[in-house]
Amino acid sequence: MKIKQLKGILVALLLLAGCGEVYAASVGGMYGLYWNMNHKKRVSLYHGGRYLGKTDAGLINLRTHWYAARGEGKDIHESAGPSWQVPAFSFDIFQQASPCRWRYYNVVEPIDGPSGGKNNKLFPNGIGQEKADDISRLYTGHYAEVKNKDTAVAFQLSLWEIIYEDKGKYNVSKKSGDFYTATKGKFTSLANDWLSNLSSVSASSKVRVLSDNQYQDYSVYMGVVQGGGGGGGGGAVPEPITMFSMAAGIGGIYVYLRKRRKSKSMQAKLIEQHM
Repeated sequence: MKIKQLKGILVALLLLAGCGEVYAASVGGMYGLYWNMNHKKRVSLYHGGRYLGKTDAGLINLRTHWYAARGEGKDIHESAGPSWQVPAFSFDIFQQASPCRWRYYNVVEPIDGPSGGKNNKLFPNGIGQEKADDISRLYTGHYAEVKNKDTAVAFQLSLWEIIYEDKGKYNVSKKSGDFYTATKGKFTSLANDWLSNLSSVSASSKVRVLSDNQYQDYSVYMGVVQGGGGGGGGGAVPEPITMFSMAAGIGGIYVYLRKRRKSKSMQAKLIEQHM
């Protein structure tokens, strides 16, 4: 590869690293790609008395990438293992998944999501600590139960219900609420059973949201937090993108490759002299 071509690639990488907003509440960042969905079912959704249409509810597989991963984004990527995939659930009923495109997501606590579109009007200051804790309780009590279509759809509906319904009114099939589904099945009764018993579960699961203002947001499970408080709001320190450090690292690679090229050239000349 020529030095000029290498320079162009390095400049492109630097520009790419700067894309995407970094929220003040961000605890990390990472690239993600919607890959596929398991145990899914198409359900009809309503919010605020308005029909939103039909959408797939179930367990989502997200591909992750090491490039530009920072903070807790690195932790999520490393948890993916050799498959580079992590299980996730939709955290947003108003935006679609990015179609076959890598997106840079800001990793935020549940209390600060979802974002983008109508979500910004509904939650100008986030969803609040009580809902964030209920999301943690949902993961603590029932995430491990997600093993088939009914449990996956029930978990997704429960998550949406907590986000978009008033606390104390959780019921995914009750048409008088702000959010509900008109699609009936074992998953609706299962979701309502889980939601009715949330108060008896500890908010000890650490959950993070992959946030994108333009496309779908996703929730990801990150294990159990000792002492509870997994819903967030514990004063995480924002971690900005360190462009200087990245530039220095890429610059080091450039210098190394340049020296390596010169070294190979000198070796070739010495070989010619001795032939």
